[in-house]
Amino acid sequence: MPIITLLTDFGNQDGYVAAMKGVILSRAPDVTLVDITHAIAPQAVLQAAYVLAQAAPFFPTGAIHVAVVDPGVGSARRPLAIQTSTAIFVGPDNGLFTDVLDSGAVTACVHLDRPRFWRDDPSSTFHGRDIFAPIAAHLAQQVSLNILGTPINDPVRLLLPKPQRQPDGTLTGAIIHVDHFGNLSGIKFFNHVPGGMNVLYMDGHVNFVKYPGEYPCDEYLAGKLGKGGPTPPTDPSLVP
Repeated sequence: MPIITLLTDFGNQDGYVAAMKGVILSRAPDVTLVDITHAIAPQAVLQAAYVLAQAAPFFPTGAIHVAVVDPGVGSARRPLAIQTSTAIFVGPDNGLFTDVLDSGAVTACVHLDRPRFWRDDPSSTFHGRDIFAPIAAHLAQQVSLNILGTPINDPVRLLLPKPQRQPDGTLTGAIIHVDHFGNLSGIKFFNHVPGGMNVLYMDGHVNFVKYPGEYPCDEYLAGKLGKGGPTPPTDPSLVP
């Protein structure tokens, strides 16, 4: 049986993730469940898209990735499943799968509009348990996307922020994610170089950015990021 991964903003202090796992295992008891993370900031779709894109490519072919960061749950927002040449993605149609859709590897995309494959009497606020979890279980049992939903060609895509160089030469951009070590991503920092650092941007280009002073961080940035944690090298103009 395949791997099913879970990525949510549910946290770990409640029973929400366990409920999703219970639904999956009751229908597909032989699957391997892997938690990517449940620590996405509440309703942070762009952060979720980034973290999913970080992790999903490293799973074996055939993995099913269930991602639920869903500010529009209970609205007209569509439940979605996307098949690529290497994986299947299940979750809300809110741009969370932008990187997948832009990969060039999509072979099918469906609106999950057939309630007979959901849990009975689904909650309007817990589609992770009542729609996406049972759909993942059906997929693990080799039910095809075209049986589970109606093909569509207009899934939602996020408008990804791009860095901008200002007239004074400084760069501005959006911080999408701060990892456990304090690294800023989306604007992503790497390669510790004396006097500055290389910055990898979402559009793929790299620039060398000098530190704002003698040290990688000044008092302004330390105040922005908070005390007590590791501080990455950065240009304070990049921090909103």
